[in-house]
Amino acid sequence: GSLDLPVLYIAKDGIYAAKAAEQLSDITGRRAVLLPPKDDVLLFKKAVSKDSLFKRLEALYRIKRGAKYVVTTMEALLQLFPSDIDILELKKGEFIQEEIVGRLIKMGYDRCESVEYKGTFTVRGDIIDVFPVNSDNPYRINFFGDEIENIKQFDATSRQSCGYADSLDIAAATDIIIEPDDVPEIIETLNSEYNALSSEKQRVRGAEIVGDLTETLRSGSLEGLSFIMPLLRTATSDILGLMGGDTVVVFDECKMLAEILKSLNRRIVMLLRK
Repeated sequence: GSLDLPVLYIAKDGIYAAKAAEQLSDITGRRAVLLPPKDDVLLFKKAVSKDSLFKRLEALYRIKRGAKYVVTTMEALLQLFPSDIDILELKKGEFIQEEIVGRLIKMGYDRCESVEYKGTFTVRGDIIDVFPVNSDNPYRINFFGDEIENIKQFDATSRQSCGYADSLDIAAATDIIIEPDDVPEIIETLNSEYNALSSEKQRVRGAEIVGDLTETLRSGSLEGLSFIMPLLRTATSDILGLMGGDTVVVFDECKMLAEILKSLNRRIVMLLRK
C-alpha cells in the first residue's frame, strides 16, 4: 500500500532539508530529490542568479522521471511550478540540427561562445555543445548530415572527454512557459494592474516595470519573467500533481512549520502593501 507510494517530506528549512535528503538516500538506497526555492520572486528584478532556479528545475526533472522521495521546504512549496517541464530527448541517429537549436532556445537556453555554465549552448558547424541544467557536465553532439552521429560528455573544467552516451535528456532551463497567443493578454493585465495603483510614485514605478516586461515579452526572451508567473495559464501550485497521483506527505515538526507559514504570509502581505 503506502510503502509503494512516493513520499514528500517537508522540512523546516533548507539546511534540515539537505540533511534529510542525504539521510533518506542512505537509508533507502534510492536518491532523494532536494527541491529548493528559487531566489526571491516577489519583487521585480531584471537579473537574478540562476543557480537556485537550475537546481529547482533539475529537481522537477527528476520528479517527472519518477523520483520516489522528494524533500523540500514550505518556502519552496509556496512558489509556483510549471504545469510541466519540457525535456528534449536526444538519441543517436535522430533529429535535425536546426530543430535542436530551436528547441533549446524555446527551453530557455542561451546561445554563447562556449558552454562554461549550465543553461548555455554553442553551435560550430556540425557540432552542438550544450550544458544541461540536469547535468554536472556539458555534452558535445556531433552530426553526420542531418542526424546525430554521437553524443559525448566532457568535463566542465578540464574539457576532457568523460565518455560517449547513446542518449541524452536535456531539461528546460526555464519554468516560464508562454504561448505566443498569450502575450497580448498578459501585457493587457500588466497595464491594468499598474493603472490601478493608488499613488503617483507607484504608478511611475509600475509603468517602468511594465515597460521592461512588455519589451521582454515581445522580444520572445524569457529573461527575468518569473515575476509574471502568477499570470500564466501554465503555472500551478500543485506539487502533488507533479509527483503523479497519491503521495505520502511527511511534516517534520508541525508546530514549527505552522509558524514558518505565518511568517511567510506576513512577509507577502507587507510586500503587497508597499
